[in-house]
Amino acid sequence: MEDKIQICEATFCAIKGNSAECAIEENLAALLYMRDIKTPAEIYRFLYPSMSDLHSPFLMSGVREAVLRIKQAISKKEKIAIFADSDLDGITSLAIVFDVLSKCYQEPFIRYLKDDEGYGLTCDIIDEFIANDISLLITVDSGIRDIEEISYARQKGIDTIVTDHHEPDLILPDAIIINPKCSSCSYPFDSLAGVGVAFKLAHAFLLSFTGTFDKSFVLIHGDGDRLLIRRVCNGVYSDIIEVGLSEFINFRAREIIGNDNIVLGCNIQEEIDVFIRLEFSKNDINTLRGLAKFFTGTDFDDNNLLERLAHIFFIKGRFRDEDLFLKIFLEIEMRSYPKVMERIEYYLSLVAIGTIADVMPLVGENRILTKLGLRCYREGKGHIGISTLLNNSDPSSKKISWSVAPLLNAPGRLGETSLTVKFFLTQNYEDLFDLIKSIERINNERKKIVASITDKLKDKIKSEENSDFNNIFFYIDEDVKSGIAGLIANRVADLIKKPVIIAARDNLPGYIKGSGRSYDDFDFFKFVEPFSSMFERIGGHAQAFGFTVKEENLYEVISKIDRAVVLESSCKRLKADLIIDIEDISADFIDSLYLLEPFGKSNEEPVFMSKGVRITSFFAFGNGEKHGRFVLKNGLHVIGWNLFEKMQEYYSMNEALDLIFTLENNIYLNKKYPRLILLDLDVSKG
Repeated sequence: MEDKIQICEATFCAIKGNSAECAIEENLAALLYMRDIKTPAEIYRFLYPSMSDLHSPFLMSGVREAVLRIKQAISKKEKIAIFADSDLDGITSLAIVFDVLSKCYQEPFIRYLKDDEGYGLTCDIIDEFIANDISLLITVDSGIRDIEEISYARQKGIDTIVTDHHEPDLILPDAIIINPKCSSCSYPFDSLAGVGVAFKLAHAFLLSFTGTFDKSFVLIHGDGDRLLIRRVCNGVYSDIIEVGLSEFINFRAREIIGNDNIVLGCNIQEEIDVFIRLEFSKNDINTLRGLAKFFTGTDFDDNNLLERLAHIFFIKGRFRDEDLFLKIFLEIEMRSYPKVMERIEYYLSLVAIGTIADVMPLVGENRILTKLGLRCYREGKGHIGISTLLNNSDPSSKKISWSVAPLLNAPGRLGETSLTVKFFLTQNYEDLFDLIKSIERINNERKKIVASITDKLKDKIKSEENSDFNNIFFYIDEDVKSGIAGLIANRVADLIKKPVIIAARDNLPGYIKGSGRSYDDFDFFKFVEPFSSMFERIGGHAQAFGFTVKEENLYEVISKIDRAVVLESSCKRLKADLIIDIEDISADFIDSLYLLEPFGKSNEEPVFMSKGVRITSFFAFGNGEKHGRFVLKNGLHVIGWNLFEKMQEYYSMNEALDLIFTLENNIYLNKKYPRLILLDLDVSKG
């Protein structure tokens, strides 16, 4: 097992320092260090993100123009439509934009892809908008490659706002485009889900109704014999301007403050305060202390003002005073409008679902959005349907990705997307329970279909030596619906460690739809993309893609892909994040790992290794006794799902073992019992 893992060495001095500075266990500090989170500032931002850590939506190219176009449509009483992709990313995006328009204007016309419609906008769908007198179309999680269709809409008098996160082509649609992946967009984070992009539009739209919209603030912080100054407008802030006191008074004040800016001071020297109030008497001038008193109803002492406000807004970590001043200002600005804040938190709860379901990397702003969104469910502020499905259980990323997302994706896979759309749009509990029953029925049907087809494929897999294809597994059958092709391809790829393409005829005469899936970390899509011109539509990433192709071209393109694929070893290296002493494992330590949530792509659940572990007893359990349970000398249990035979083999050796595992607390009769979930094991090398 030694050659199958990689253990990183850390600087233990730095780890100990981080542990003390951030008041976290050394093992947690070590884990963060090995994930390249190495300074106290990085640790605090990672573990305790706040609303003020979100980038301003107005940094996104196209957002301001889109907000103004929507407000123009409202003022002119135009009819607005939303077009969405049919997966959970698209539907949660639809739910956000639908809600914000319904609250601020009227319910928009909605349209989403149905089972037999392929991918993206079509001219037939545009004709539906024309028939319904639509003059403004907003696409969510789609649109960036629908150039001809959006051009057709423009010809028919329909303006389009595209919100998308997919890779753009060299030619862009004739629309207002909001997509962080566009080369013209300088937004600081380009890996948002489609729902994250839709959220940015909704957030900006709500902010446009606040009293601070388009107001420019000058934040002046006194620091000895100098002033540290920032300009802030719509959450977008400048770099710090550092100015000496006399320079400010004699030369720079008029240039920096201007005639219309709102001035907010913190810890500024008395002579500067008097000067500003006399020289800029027509400006709106206040202090952070005065603003805090207005917002909280409490008059704070200047000596600990920043620290007290940081505590109130749950801002953790050590910051330079001028940076903490900025964060507190942004928090107060956001929270000064409770109704806006209420909708933003609700939308965050939807962003979390769509981002996890679309398997987006949970780093950077995605992590902040998802962590804040899951927190909303704990605080009773989330979507009522998701809250009902969670049934008071912990809203973890695992629960969403393993349980909630597959359930809600099931109707779309079997051509009944409308059920999931209604689930997200309804506010009626009685309707909601009926929808959940219908969705659960369809999900059970989906499971049976997938299992049946997968079982049917096992004989074909055994006889694959006689196949026309050497490097990939290809299957097409009347029983396969395109909505479940990806699920089947996933299972087969995991089983045979080979790239898989599953195709379906559906109800598109002359066309085939399908999905490709890879195994482990093998990049399948790089061998497929060179043949993209042979497909009618294709899109995806390294391990997964979907396509539509003319039936007459199907076998030619599959053959070309098969010849192009160069298979790699399927021996996946199992990497442990940290070697840990078995005696250091406790319920409290496992609880501390919760701070690392949400887990997912690029922020995987931590994997640990313990060496020289002695096993005192071994049991089989479960249906068919396929699972194994070790009991360790200190009483800890080690669970091996579907690992009975392997665990029995090693237990019979009566040797000390090296274990690789994840950790969880098992709750029984309201008491927590720490346990290890076994991934791999070997005889200890000493």
